[in-house]
Amino acid sequence: MRRIFFACFLIAVTHALAGDLKVVWQLNTEPDLAGYFVYYGTKSRPRGNRLEVGRQTQYVIQNLKAGETYYIAVTAVDSAGNESVFSEQMAVRVLADKEKRGGLPPQHFLLSIHPNPFHLTPNKTTTFAFELYEPSSVKLEIFNVLGQRVVTRIDKNLQAGAQTFVWDGRNSQNQFVQTGVYLYRLETARQISTRKVMVYR
Repeated sequence: MRRIFFACFLIAVTHALAGDLKVVWQLNTEPDLAGYFVYYGTKSRPRGNRLEVGRQTQYVIQNLKAGETYYIAVTAVDSAGNESVFSEQMAVRVLADKEKRGGLPPQHFLLSIHPNPFHLTPNKTTTFAFELYEPSSVKLEIFNVLGQRVVTRIDKNLQAGAQTFVWDGRNSQNQFVQTGVYLYRLETARQISTRKVMVYR
């Protein structure tokens, strides 16, 4: 069976109406694209709930349980029925009634890292950019593909607004990392986002 390339990333998961989450992703550009599946559940790498959503690039998952954290990922499927690997998943907590009454704003979502891929040379950096819609504790960590923490870039409380932080490609021992794929994980009080960055020399 041919494994198709998932050429799109999960962009954001935000609240739509009470108990609903809106999922948005980038378009897969393969010519034989047939559509997408949206997976969600209360455990990481969800497989229990799968929604066939056609060729649209956004979908609202309805009637979710308030107070629960849901993990969400998307796959693409081609005209022969071959399904791609999962997109990078996002975790979002559905607001409880008390939080809704308090008028809390949407959760943050990870905006970008640039450049990506990142050319690892002295005096060069890559920049993480994201936005907080409310003050929050924030932790930004980088892991290798084995799940081992390479470095913690942020671990502190931040005010609401646009945020940028740089990484020079060094680990916690101040040594340059090896060429390869790394995962950067942004965690706040309301959301966890994990994405990939490619590092090369």
